[in-house]
Amino acid sequence: MCIRDSHYAIHLWDYRNHEQALDSAARLGQTAPGIAHMWHMPGHIYSKAKRYHDAVWQQQASARTDHAHMQKWFLLPDQIHNYAHNNEWLSRNFSNLGRIRASIDMAKSLLANPRHPKLNNPGRGSARYGRKALINYLEKGELWQEALETANSPWLEKLSKPADDLSRLRLIGVAQTNLGQQVNLRKTIDAIASHLTKVKADQEQAKQKAREKAEKEKKKDKEIKAAEKKAHDQFQGEIKKFENAVTELRGYLAGMNGDFKTSIEALSKRPSQQTPMLRQLAYGDHEKAAETARKQIEKKNKEAIPLAQAIHTLYHAKKDDPAWKTGFEELRSFSATVDIESPVFARLAPIAKELGYPDDWRVAHKAADDLLPRPELSEFGPLHWTPPAAPGFSLPDQHNKSLSLADYRGKPVILVFYLGAGCLHCTEQLTAMADRYADFEKAGLPILAISTDNVANLKDSQDNYTKGDIPFPIVSDAAKDVFKQYTAHDDFEDLPLHGTFVLDGKGRMLWSDISADPFMEIDFLIKESKRLLSLHK
Repeated sequence: MCIRDSHYAIHLWDYRNHEQALDSAARLGQTAPGIAHMWHMPGHIYSKAKRYHDAVWQQQASARTDHAHMQKWFLLPDQIHNYAHNNEWLSRNFSNLGRIRASIDMAKSLLANPRHPKLNNPGRGSARYGRKALINYLEKGELWQEALETANSPWLEKLSKPADDLSRLRLIGVAQTNLGQQVNLRKTIDAIASHLTKVKADQEQAKQKAREKAEKEKKKDKEIKAAEKKAHDQFQGEIKKFENAVTELRGYLAGMNGDFKTSIEALSKRPSQQTPMLRQLAYGDHEKAAETARKQIEKKNKEAIPLAQAIHTLYHAKKDDPAWKTGFEELRSFSATVDIESPVFARLAPIAKELGYPDDWRVAHKAADDLLPRPELSEFGPLHWTPPAAPGFSLPDQHNKSLSLADYRGKPVILVFYLGAGCLHCTEQLTAMADRYADFEKAGLPILAISTDNVANLKDSQDNYTKGDIPFPIVSDAAKDVFKQYTAHDDFEDLPLHGTFVLDGKGRMLWSDISADPFMEIDFLIKESKRLLSLHK
Protein backbone atom coordinates (compact mmCIF):
# COMPACT_ATOMS: atom_id res chain seq x y z
CA MET A 1 0.00 0.00 0.00
CA CYS A 2 1.46 3.40 -0.99
CA ILE A 3 1.69 6.50 1.21
CA ARG A 4 -1.40 8.06 -0.39
CA ASP A 5 -3.54 4.97 0.18
CA SER A 6 -2.40 4.49 3.80
CA HIS A 7 -2.93 8.15 4.63
CA TYR A 8 -6.36 8.15 3.00
CA ALA A 9 -7.38 4.93 4.79
CA ILE A 10 -6.56 6.40 8.21
CA HIS A 11 -8.58 9.56 7.56
CA LEU A 12 -11.41 7.47 6.09
CA TRP A 13 -11.74 5.08 9.04
CA ASP A 14 -10.64 7.35 11.88
CA TYR A 15 -14.17 8.26 13.02
CA ARG A 16 -15.97 5.25 11.56
CA ASN A 17 -14.28 1.94 12.17
CA HIS A 18 -10.69 2.42 13.29
CA GLU A 19 -9.88 -1.30 13.18
CA GLN A 20 -10.03 -1.09 9.39
CA ALA A 21 -7.00 1.23 9.43
CA LEU A 22 -4.67 -0.71 11.76
CA ASP A 23 -2.64 -2.06 8.85
CA SER A 24 -2.26 1.43 7.40
CA ALA A 25 -1.31 2.78 10.83
CA ALA A 26 1.54 0.28 11.05
CA ARG A 27 2.90 1.31 7.64
CA LEU A 28 2.28 5.02 7.12
CA GLY A 29 5.23 6.54 8.97
CA GLN A 30 7.78 4.29 7.29
CA THR A 31 6.54 5.34 3.84
CA ALA A 32 7.54 8.99 4.43
CA PRO A 33 9.74 9.15 7.54
CA GLY A 34 10.68 12.80 7.04
CA ILE A 35 7.07 14.01 7.30
CA ALA A 36 5.86 14.41 10.90
CA HIS A 37 2.18 14.14 9.92
CA MET A 38 2.75 10.62 8.60
CA TRP A 39 3.88 9.54 12.07
CA HIS A 40 1.10 11.51 13.75
CA MET A 41 -1.92 10.07 11.92
CA PRO A 42 -1.40 6.47 13.11
CA GLY A 43 -1.65 7.91 16.62
CA HIS A 44 -5.31 8.64 15.86
CA ILE A 45 -5.98 4.99 15.15
CA TYR A 46 -4.00 3.60 18.08
CA SER A 47 -5.68 6.06 20.45
CA LYS A 48 -9.09 4.94 19.24
CA ALA A 49 -8.00 1.33 19.72
CA LYS A 50 -6.83 2.21 23.26
CA ARG A 51 -3.35 1.05 22.29
CA TYR A 52 -1.78 3.97 24.11
CA HIS A 53 1.79 2.61 24.07
CA ASP A 54 1.66 2.60 20.27
CA ALA A 55 -0.10 5.98 20.12
CA VAL A 56 2.60 7.51 22.33
CA TRP A 57 5.35 6.06 20.14
CA GLN A 58 3.77 7.52 17.00
CA GLN A 59 3.19 10.94 18.54
CA GLN A 60 6.72 11.06 19.89
CA ALA A 61 8.04 10.23 16.41
CA SER A 62 5.92 13.08 15.01
CA ALA A 63 7.08 15.58 17.64
CA ARG A 64 10.73 14.63 17.18
CA THR A 65 10.49 14.90 13.38
CA ASP A 66 8.93 18.34 13.73
CA HIS A 67 11.60 19.48 16.16
CA ALA A 68 14.41 18.31 13.89
CA HIS A 69 12.81 20.21 11.00
CA MET A 70 12.49 23.34 13.13
CA GLN A 71 16.13 23.17 14.12
CA LYS A 72 17.27 22.80 10.54
CA TRP A 73 15.22 25.69 9.13
CA PHE A 74 14.98 27.98 12.18
CA LEU A 75 11.20 27.68 12.40
CA LEU A 76 9.03 28.51 15.39
CA PRO A 77 6.95 25.54 16.61
CA ASP A 78 3.56 27.06 15.81
CA GLN A 79 4.58 27.70 12.22
CA ILE A 80 3.96 23.99 11.66
CA HIS A 81 0.31 22.98 11.29
CA ASN A 82 -0.90 20.27 13.69
CA TYR A 83 2.25 20.54 15.84
CA ALA A 84 0.45 21.77 18.97
CA HIS A 85 -2.42 19.32 18.40
CA ASN A 86 0.02 16.38 18.23
CA ASN A 87 1.92 17.33 21.36
CA GLU A 88 -1.17 18.05 23.44
CA TRP A 89 -2.52 14.64 22.47
CA LEU A 90 0.85 13.12 23.33
CA SER A 91 0.54 14.69 26.79
CA ARG A 92 -2.92 13.10 27.11
CA ASN A 93 -1.67 9.68 26.09
CA PHE A 94 1.25 9.89 28.49
CA SER A 95 -1.41 10.44 31.14
CA ASN A 96 -3.43 7.46 29.92
CA LEU A 97 -0.35 5.31 30.53
CA GLY A 98 0.14 6.76 33.99
CA ARG A 99 3.21 8.73 32.94
CA ILE A 100 2.20 11.78 34.94
CA ARG A 101 5.61 13.44 34.93
CA ALA A 102 5.94 13.02 31.15
CA SER A 103 2.49 14.59 30.72
CA ILE A 104 3.50 17.61 32.80
CA ASP A 105 6.87 17.91 31.06
CA MET A 106 5.18 17.95 27.65
CA ALA A 107 2.68 20.56 28.87
CA LYS A 108 5.56 22.73 30.08
CA SER A 109 7.35 22.16 26.81
CA LEU A 110 4.37 23.63 24.96
CA LEU A 111 4.36 26.60 27.33
CA ALA A 112 8.11 27.14 26.95
CA ASN A 113 7.86 27.31 23.16
CA PRO A 114 8.72 30.69 21.62
CA ARG A 115 5.64 32.82 21.07
CA HIS A 116 4.73 35.14 18.26
CA PRO A 117 1.85 37.68 18.04
CA LYS A 118 0.53 35.99 14.91
CA LEU A 119 0.91 32.41 16.11
CA ASN A 120 0.41 31.69 19.78
CA ASN A 121 -0.31 33.17 23.19
CA PRO A 122 -1.93 31.81 26.39
CA GLY A 123 -5.26 31.75 24.57
CA ARG A 124 -4.06 30.36 21.27
CA GLY A 125 -1.80 27.69 19.78
CA SER A 126 0.75 25.65 21.71
CA ALA A 127 0.69 28.03 24.71
CA ARG A 128 -3.07 27.51 25.08
CA TYR A 129 -2.73 23.74 24.78
CA GLY A 130 0.14 23.73 27.25
CA ARG A 131 -1.66 25.80 29.87
CA LYS A 132 -4.76 23.62 29.73
CA ALA A 133 -2.72 20.40 29.88
CA LEU A 134 -0.51 21.56 32.75
CA ILE A 135 -3.51 22.48 34.91
CA ASN A 136 -5.25 19.23 34.00
CA TYR A 137 -2.39 16.85 34.81
CA LEU A 138 -1.31 18.57 38.02
CA GLU A 139 -4.86 17.93 39.21
CA LYS A 140 -5.19 14.42 37.78
CA GLY A 141 -1.84 13.48 39.28
CA GLU A 142 -2.95 14.83 42.69
CA LEU A 143 0.23 16.89 42.92
CA TRP A 144 -1.28 19.48 45.21
CA GLN A 145 1.78 21.26 46.57
CA GLU A 146 3.33 21.37 43.12
CA ALA A 147 0.02 22.68 41.75
CA LEU A 148 0.04 25.59 44.20
CA GLU A 149 3.65 26.45 43.45
CA THR A 150 3.13 26.20 39.70
CA ALA A 151 -0.07 28.28 39.77
CA ASN A 152 1.95 31.10 41.32
CA SER A 153 4.91 30.81 38.96
CA PRO A 154 5.71 32.02 35.43
CA TRP A 155 4.54 28.65 34.12
CA LEU A 156 0.94 29.64 34.82
CA GLU A 157 1.04 33.41 34.46
CA LYS A 158 -1.91 35.38 35.74
CA LEU A 159 -3.99 36.37 32.73
CA SER A 160 -5.45 39.85 32.49
CA LYS A 161 -8.98 38.70 31.70
CA PRO A 162 -10.54 36.97 34.75
CA ALA A 163 -12.50 34.50 32.62
CA ASP A 164 -9.27 33.34 30.97
CA ASP A 165 -7.56 33.05 34.36
CA LEU A 166 -10.40 31.10 35.98
CA SER A 167 -8.92 27.63 35.41
CA ARG A 168 -5.74 28.69 37.26
CA LEU A 169 -7.76 30.10 40.17
CA ARG A 170 -9.86 26.95 40.33
CA LEU A 171 -6.70 24.79 40.43
CA ILE A 172 -5.48 26.85 43.37
CA GLY A 173 -8.79 26.26 45.17
CA VAL A 174 -8.75 22.50 44.52
CA ALA A 175 -5.14 22.26 45.73
CA GLN A 176 -5.97 24.26 48.87
CA THR A 177 -8.88 21.90 49.53
CA ASN A 178 -6.68 18.82 49.36
CA LEU A 179 -3.96 20.45 51.47
CA GLY A 180 -6.50 21.42 54.14
CA GLN A 181 -5.89 25.16 53.69
CA GLN A 182 -9.35 26.36 54.64
CA VAL A 183 -8.48 30.03 55.21
CA ASN A 184 -6.74 30.31 51.84
CA LEU A 185 -9.58 28.46 50.13
CA ARG A 186 -12.05 31.05 51.43
CA LYS A 187 -9.88 33.79 49.90
CA THR A 188 -9.82 32.00 46.56
CA ILE A 189 -13.60 31.59 46.60
CA ASP A 190 -14.00 35.28 47.44
CA ALA A 191 -11.70 36.25 44.55
CA ILE A 192 -13.71 34.19 42.06
CA ALA A 193 -17.02 35.43 43.53
CA SER A 194 -15.87 39.04 43.11
CA HIS A 195 -15.20 38.39 39.43
CA LEU A 196 -18.67 36.86 39.15
CA THR A 197 -20.23 39.96 40.73
CA LYS A 198 -18.37 42.18 38.27
CA VAL A 199 -19.52 40.17 35.25
CA LYS A 200 -23.13 40.27 36.44
CA ALA A 201 -22.87 44.04 36.86
CA ASP A 202 -21.47 44.32 33.34
CA GLN A 203 -24.37 42.21 32.12
CA GLU A 204 -26.94 44.52 33.71
CA GLN A 205 -25.18 47.58 32.31
CA ALA A 206 -25.14 46.04 28.83
CA LYS A 207 -28.86 45.26 29.08
CA GLN A 208 -29.59 48.82 30.16
CA LYS A 209 -27.60 50.29 27.27
CA ALA A 210 -29.29 47.95 24.81
CA ARG A 211 -32.71 48.98 26.12
CA GLU A 212 -31.91 52.69 25.99
CA LYS A 213 -30.58 52.39 22.46
CA ALA A 214 -33.64 50.48 21.28
CA GLU A 215 -35.98 52.96 22.94
CA LYS A 216 -34.11 55.89 21.39
CA GLU A 217 -34.54 54.25 18.00
CA LYS A 218 -38.27 53.89 18.83
CA LYS A 219 -38.26 50.13 18.52
CA LYS A 220 -41.32 48.07 19.36
CA ASP A 221 -41.60 46.36 22.77
CA LYS A 222 -40.81 42.99 21.22
CA GLU A 223 -37.66 44.38 19.61
CA ILE A 224 -36.59 46.08 22.86
CA LYS A 225 -36.90 42.81 24.74
CA ALA A 226 -34.96 41.02 22.02
CA ALA A 227 -32.16 43.60 22.26
CA GLU A 228 -32.05 43.16 26.03
CA LYS A 229 -31.95 39.39 25.72
CA LYS A 230 -29.11 39.54 23.20
CA ALA A 231 -27.08 41.75 25.56
CA HIS A 232 -27.94 39.44 28.49
CA ASP A 233 -27.04 36.22 26.68
CA GLN A 234 -23.57 37.31 25.60
CA PHE A 235 -22.49 37.19 29.27
CA GLN A 236 -24.20 33.93 30.22
CA GLY A 237 -21.41 31.55 29.23
CA GLU A 238 -18.86 33.47 31.28
CA ILE A 239 -21.24 33.78 34.25
CA LYS A 240 -21.94 30.05 34.20
CA LYS A 241 -18.22 29.24 34.36
CA PHE A 242 -17.73 31.48 37.40
CA GLU A 243 -20.87 30.12 39.08
CA ASN A 244 -19.74 26.53 38.53
CA ALA A 245 -16.33 27.21 40.05
CA VAL A 246 -17.80 29.00 43.09
CA THR A 247 -20.36 26.23 43.64
CA GLU A 248 -17.71 23.52 43.41
CA LEU A 249 -15.24 25.19 45.75
CA ARG A 250 -17.95 26.08 48.27
CA GLY A 251 -18.94 22.43 48.21
CA TYR A 252 -15.39 21.45 49.09
CA LEU A 253 -15.33 24.04 51.86
CA ALA A 254 -18.50 22.62 53.36
CA GLY A 255 -16.96 19.17 53.28
CA MET A 256 -13.84 20.44 55.04
CA ASN A 257 -16.13 21.64 57.86
CA GLY A 258 -17.79 18.23 58.13
CA ASP A 259 -21.02 19.33 56.46
CA PHE A 260 -21.05 16.50 53.98
CA LYS A 261 -24.75 16.86 53.19
CA THR A 262 -24.35 20.46 52.05
CA SER A 263 -21.19 19.53 50.19
CA ILE A 264 -22.84 16.67 48.33
CA GLU A 265 -25.82 18.89 47.45
CA ALA A 266 -23.51 21.59 46.11
CA LEU A 267 -21.44 19.14 44.13
CA SER A 268 -24.55 17.47 42.70
CA LYS A 269 -25.44 20.84 41.15
CA ARG A 270 -21.92 21.30 39.89
CA PRO A 271 -20.30 17.86 39.41
CA SER A 272 -16.71 18.01 40.59
CA GLN A 273 -14.04 17.91 37.93
CA GLN A 274 -12.08 15.79 40.36
CA THR A 275 -12.79 12.07 40.30
CA PRO A 276 -16.06 11.98 42.34
CA MET A 277 -15.38 8.56 43.86
CA LEU A 278 -12.49 9.94 45.93
CA ARG A 279 -14.72 12.65 47.38
CA GLN A 280 -17.49 10.12 48.07
CA LEU A 281 -15.00 7.89 49.88
CA ALA A 282 -13.66 10.81 51.91
CA TYR A 283 -17.20 11.79 52.95
CA GLY A 284 -17.96 8.26 54.13
CA ASP A 285 -20.54 7.46 51.44
CA HIS A 286 -19.05 4.05 50.79
CA GLU A 287 -21.97 2.66 48.85
CA LYS A 288 -21.91 5.50 46.34
CA ALA A 289 -18.13 5.44 46.20
CA ALA A 290 -18.13 1.70 45.49
CA GLU A 291 -20.77 2.10 42.79
CA THR A 292 -18.82 4.87 41.06
CA ALA A 293 -15.55 2.93 41.30
CA ARG A 294 -17.08 -0.27 39.97
CA LYS A 295 -18.48 1.56 36.93
CA GLN A 296 -15.04 2.99 36.24
CA ILE A 297 -13.43 -0.44 36.37
CA GLU A 298 -16.12 -1.92 34.10
CA LYS A 299 -15.37 0.69 31.42
CA LYS A 300 -12.10 -1.08 30.62
CA ASN A 301 -10.86 2.10 28.96
CA LYS A 302 -7.20 1.36 29.78
CA GLU A 303 -6.63 4.78 31.33
CA ALA A 304 -4.24 4.28 34.23
CA ILE A 305 -5.09 7.20 36.53
CA PRO A 306 -8.89 6.76 36.86
CA LEU A 307 -8.42 3.00 37.05
CA ALA A 308 -5.89 3.32 39.90
CA GLN A 309 -8.26 5.69 41.72
CA ALA A 310 -11.12 3.20 41.27
CA ILE A 311 -9.03 0.31 42.63
CA HIS A 312 -8.09 2.35 45.70
CA THR A 313 -11.68 3.51 46.24
CA LEU A 314 -13.37 0.13 45.85
CA TYR A 315 -10.76 -1.63 48.04
CA HIS A 316 -11.46 0.79 50.91
CA ALA A 317 -15.20 1.23 50.32
CA LYS A 318 -16.23 -2.39 49.71
CA LYS A 319 -13.36 -4.78 50.03
CA ASP A 320 -15.53 -7.87 49.51
CA ASP A 321 -16.27 -6.72 45.95
CA PRO A 322 -13.81 -8.67 43.74
CA ALA A 323 -13.91 -6.00 41.04
CA TRP A 324 -10.92 -4.17 42.60
CA LYS A 325 -8.80 -7.29 42.05
CA THR A 326 -9.95 -7.50 38.43
CA GLY A 327 -9.16 -3.82 38.03
CA PHE A 328 -5.64 -4.27 39.37
CA GLU A 329 -4.99 -7.14 36.97
CA GLU A 330 -6.12 -4.93 34.09
CA LEU A 331 -3.94 -2.04 35.30
CA ARG A 332 -0.89 -4.28 35.40
CA SER A 333 -1.51 -5.34 31.79
CA PHE A 334 -0.52 -1.87 30.53
CA SER A 335 1.49 -0.63 33.52
CA ALA A 336 5.02 -0.77 32.10
CA THR A 337 5.66 2.97 32.30
CA VAL A 338 3.40 3.98 35.21
CA ASP A 339 4.93 6.56 37.57
CA ILE A 340 4.76 4.13 40.46
CA GLU A 341 6.01 6.63 43.05
CA SER A 342 3.45 9.34 42.23
CA PRO A 343 0.58 9.76 44.75
CA VAL A 344 -2.05 8.14 42.51
CA PHE A 345 -0.10 4.90 42.21
CA ALA A 346 1.99 4.90 45.40
CA ARG A 347 -1.11 4.36 47.54
CA LEU A 348 -1.71 1.07 45.72
CA ALA A 349 1.43 -0.41 47.31
CA PRO A 350 -0.32 -2.12 50.27
CA ILE A 351 -3.02 -3.46 47.95
CA ALA A 352 -0.38 -4.88 45.62
CA LYS A 353 1.35 -6.50 48.60
CA GLU A 354 -1.90 -8.10 49.73
CA LEU A 355 -2.35 -9.55 46.24
CA GLY A 356 1.15 -11.00 46.33
CA TYR A 357 2.58 -8.68 43.68
CA PRO A 358 6.19 -7.49 43.96
CA ASP A 359 6.98 -3.98 45.23
CA ASP A 360 7.35 -2.91 41.62
CA TRP A 361 4.11 -4.43 40.38
CA ARG A 362 4.47 -3.08 36.84
CA VAL A 363 4.65 -5.53 33.92
CA ALA A 364 6.92 -5.03 30.90
CA HIS A 365 5.16 -3.97 27.71
CA LYS A 366 5.00 -6.54 24.94
CA ALA A 367 4.90 -5.10 21.43
CA ALA A 368 1.92 -6.05 19.28
CA ASP A 369 2.57 -8.51 16.46
CA ASP A 370 1.00 -6.31 13.75
CA LEU A 371 3.74 -3.64 13.83
CA LEU A 372 6.53 -3.12 11.33
CA PRO A 373 10.12 -2.65 12.56
CA ARG A 374 10.47 0.80 14.09
CA PRO A 375 13.52 3.08 14.22
CA GLU A 376 14.90 4.22 17.56
CA LEU A 377 13.01 7.34 18.62
CA SER A 378 16.27 9.17 19.31
CA GLU A 379 17.05 8.99 15.59
CA PHE A 380 14.19 11.36 14.75
CA GLY A 381 15.21 14.37 16.81
CA PRO A 382 14.63 15.83 20.30
CA LEU A 383 11.35 15.14 22.10
CA HIS A 384 10.98 18.76 23.24
CA TRP A 385 11.60 21.92 21.26
CA THR A 386 15.28 22.77 21.56
CA PRO A 387 16.80 26.08 20.46
CA PRO A 388 19.07 25.48 17.43
CA ALA A 389 22.64 26.73 17.28
CA ALA A 390 22.87 30.02 15.40
CA PRO A 391 25.42 30.09 12.55
CA GLY A 392 28.60 31.94 13.43
CA PHE A 393 29.80 34.89 11.34
CA SER A 394 32.31 37.72 11.22
CA LEU A 395 31.32 40.90 9.34
CA PRO A 396 32.78 44.40 8.90
CA ASP A 397 31.20 47.55 10.33
CA GLN A 398 31.32 51.00 8.68
CA HIS A 399 34.88 51.49 9.92
CA ASN A 400 35.87 48.13 8.41
CA LYS A 401 36.32 46.76 11.90
CA SER A 402 35.27 43.12 12.15
CA LEU A 403 32.46 42.11 14.49
CA SER A 404 31.63 38.46 15.06
CA LEU A 405 28.92 36.52 16.78
CA ALA A 406 31.63 35.12 19.05
CA ASP A 407 32.05 38.64 20.48
CA TYR A 408 28.63 38.21 22.12
CA ARG A 409 29.39 34.85 23.69
CA GLY A 410 28.11 34.71 27.25
CA LYS A 411 25.37 37.29 26.73
CA PRO A 412 22.17 37.41 24.67
CA VAL A 413 21.91 39.47 21.51
CA ILE A 414 19.15 40.55 19.15
CA LEU A 415 20.11 40.32 15.48
CA VAL A 416 18.28 42.54 13.01
CA PHE A 417 18.67 41.67 9.32
CA TYR A 418 17.60 44.63 7.20
CA LEU A 419 17.58 45.51 3.51
CA GLY A 420 19.87 48.50 3.55
CA ALA A 421 19.44 52.23 4.08
CA GLY A 422 17.22 52.52 0.99
CA CYS A 423 14.46 50.45 2.62
CA LEU A 424 12.08 52.87 4.35
CA HIS A 425 10.45 50.10 6.40
CA CYS A 426 13.89 49.04 7.63
CA THR A 427 14.66 52.63 8.63
CA GLU A 428 11.42 52.65 10.64
CA GLN A 429 12.45 49.46 12.43
CA LEU A 430 15.99 50.66 13.22
CA THR A 431 14.62 54.02 14.38
CA ALA A 432 12.07 52.34 16.65
CA MET A 433 14.73 50.09 18.17
CA ALA A 434 17.21 52.96 18.56
CA ASP A 435 14.56 55.07 20.29
CA ARG A 436 13.90 52.22 22.74
CA TYR A 437 17.51 51.16 23.17
CA ALA A 438 17.53 52.13 26.85
CA ASP A 439 14.75 49.55 27.40
CA PHE A 440 16.77 46.90 25.53
CA GLU A 441 19.82 47.73 27.64
CA LYS A 442 17.81 47.52 30.86
CA ALA A 443 16.63 44.05 29.79
CA GLY A 444 20.23 43.02 29.02
CA LEU A 445 19.56 42.76 25.29
CA PRO A 446 22.25 44.26 23.04
CA ILE A 447 21.37 44.69 19.36
CA LEU A 448 23.45 44.00 16.25
CA ALA A 449 22.03 45.11 12.88
CA ILE A 450 23.12 43.32 9.69
CA SER A 451 22.66 45.18 6.40
CA THR A 452 22.75 44.23 2.73
CA ASP A 453 24.62 47.49 2.10
CA ASN A 454 28.34 47.39 1.46
CA VAL A 455 30.72 48.91 4.02
CA ALA A 456 30.87 52.30 2.28
CA ASN A 457 27.09 52.69 2.36
CA LEU A 458 26.57 51.68 5.99
CA LYS A 459 26.90 55.33 7.00
CA ASP A 460 23.63 56.02 5.14
CA SER A 461 21.75 54.04 7.79
CA GLN A 462 23.36 56.21 10.46
CA ASP A 463 22.42 59.34 8.52
CA ASN A 464 18.78 58.18 8.34
CA TYR A 465 18.61 58.36 12.13
CA THR A 466 18.01 62.04 12.91
CA LYS A 467 18.58 61.87 16.67
CA GLY A 468 22.34 61.33 16.66
CA ASP A 469 24.24 58.08 16.33
CA ILE A 470 22.38 54.79 16.25
CA PRO A 471 23.31 53.28 19.63
CA PHE A 472 24.07 49.79 18.34
CA PRO A 473 26.55 48.50 15.75
CA ILE A 474 25.68 47.92 12.09
CA VAL A 475 27.65 45.50 9.92
CA SER A 476 27.70 44.68 6.22
CA ASP A 477 26.64 41.43 4.58
CA ALA A 478 26.58 42.69 1.00
CA ALA A 479 27.12 39.16 -0.34
CA LYS A 480 24.03 38.05 1.67
CA ASP A 481 25.88 34.95 2.84
CA VAL A 482 24.78 35.36 6.45
CA PHE A 483 21.24 36.24 5.34
CA LYS A 484 21.15 32.88 3.60
CA GLN A 485 22.64 31.03 6.56
CA TYR A 486 19.87 32.41 8.75
CA THR A 487 17.22 31.61 6.08
CA ALA A 488 16.38 35.34 5.84
CA HIS A 489 16.42 34.95 2.09
CA ASP A 490 13.96 34.02 -0.65
CA ASP A 491 16.02 31.60 -2.73
CA PHE A 492 13.41 31.42 -5.48
CA GLU A 493 13.36 35.18 -6.05
CA ASP A 494 16.99 35.57 -4.92
CA LEU A 495 15.97 38.38 -2.59
CA PRO A 496 16.87 39.04 1.07
CA LEU A 497 14.12 39.07 3.70
CA HIS A 498 13.67 40.99 6.90
CA GLY A 499 14.75 38.97 9.93
CA THR A 500 14.78 39.50 13.68
CA PHE A 501 16.44 36.88 15.88
CA VAL A 502 16.93 36.47 19.63
CA LEU A 503 20.06 34.54 20.62
CA ASP A 504 21.08 33.53 24.13
CA GLY A 505 24.57 33.62 25.60
CA LYS A 506 25.26 30.10 24.35
CA GLY A 507 24.65 31.16 20.75
CA ARG A 508 21.31 29.39 20.55
CA MET A 509 18.41 30.85 18.57
CA LEU A 510 15.47 31.30 20.94
CA TRP A 511 13.16 33.29 18.67
CA SER A 512 12.89 34.46 15.08
CA ASP A 513 10.72 36.43 12.72
CA ILE A 514 11.47 36.18 9.00
CA SER A 515 9.13 38.10 6.73
CA ALA A 516 8.64 40.49 3.86
CA ASP A 517 8.08 43.14 6.56
CA PRO A 518 10.29 44.06 9.52
CA PHE A 519 9.12 43.09 13.01
CA MET A 520 7.87 46.25 14.75
CA GLU A 521 6.31 45.08 18.03
CA ILE A 522 9.07 46.28 20.34
CA ASP A 523 7.28 45.71 23.65
CA PHE A 524 6.49 42.14 22.67
CA LEU A 525 10.08 41.51 21.54
CA ILE A 526 11.55 42.65 24.85
CA LYS A 527 9.00 40.78 26.97
CA GLU A 528 9.26 37.54 24.99
CA SER A 529 13.07 37.68 24.95
CA LYS A 530 13.15 37.96 28.74
CA ARG A 531 10.65 35.11 29.12
CA LEU A 532 12.56 32.76 26.86
CA LEU A 533 15.92 33.60 28.43
CA SER A 534 14.49 32.74 31.86
CA LEU A 535 13.10 29.38 30.65
CA HIS A 536 15.98 28.19 28.48
CA LYS A 537 18.99 28.66 30.74
